[in-house]
Amino acid sequence: MQITELYNYNHRLANTNLLARNLFAIISVILLLIDASPYFHFIAVVSCFIFTVCITGIPVTRLARLYCLPLVFVVLGCITVIISINGSRPVFHLGTIGVGYDAHSIPLAGKALARSISTCGVFYFFILTNSISDIASMMRALRVPPLFVEIFILTYKFIFSVMRVSSAMLDAQRSRGAYSSRRHAYRSLSYLFTGAFSLSLQQAEFTGHGLASRSITGEFLFVNKEHDAHVKEYVWIAVMTTVVVGSFIVVNYLNGQ
Repeated sequence: MQITELYNYNHRLANTNLLARNLFAIISVILLLIDASPYFHFIAVVSCFIFTVCITGIPVTRLARLYCLPLVFVVLGCITVIISINGSRPVFHLGTIGVGYDAHSIPLAGKALARSISTCGVFYFFILTNSISDIASMMRALRVPPLFVEIFILTYKFIFSVMRVSSAMLDAQRSRGAYSSRRHAYRSLSYLFTGAFSLSLQQAEFTGHGLASRSITGEFLFVNKEHDAHVKEYVWIAVMTTVVVGSFIVVNYLNGQ
């Protein structure tokens, strides 16, 4: 499942100002960076999940599947943090080597898990509520050099080009029984990677010639639609920001008691 399959161009905040729309994400990232409490991080990831569903209208099951990918990598990383060789609390022994965990490894892994997943939650909210043109407009507003903006846009466009070429080549290989055995599968995969890379370079060259023939000025411009937001859309932003800031204040107050 691709993240572009979930994007909804008509979500609840589509007509709001870009700065106001991303106020929740900006404040959340700042608070997540300065707060080390795993309780606040878990509250943040749950809030991001609920707000993403409410704002974009994405089904809960599909968004949960999207969360599974970073969750798997983070959990595997946390397991490596927990496991300790010749630690203070061995679970079993391999000869003279004791494999177990330390007293501080589990809390450390819990903090890493909470911070990583909460950051992914904010990132998903940002991605699913902003189109590529919105992100490019924000980069220009932040005075990012035009060259980096162009590289960002072209990279995004060529991702789909590579995927389309790879999918077509994979279908052609399967129709010819290229993956009938393991030996043939390895060879077919190498041909797939080589062919997709070569065709992508060829398409990039054709795109460069096309842009040069049209006297491209070196800057990609998007049509920025006028924002005609209603009060209820800004109420959503106020509610989301209040929840994350209020959670931050309450958790730090309770920790200080």
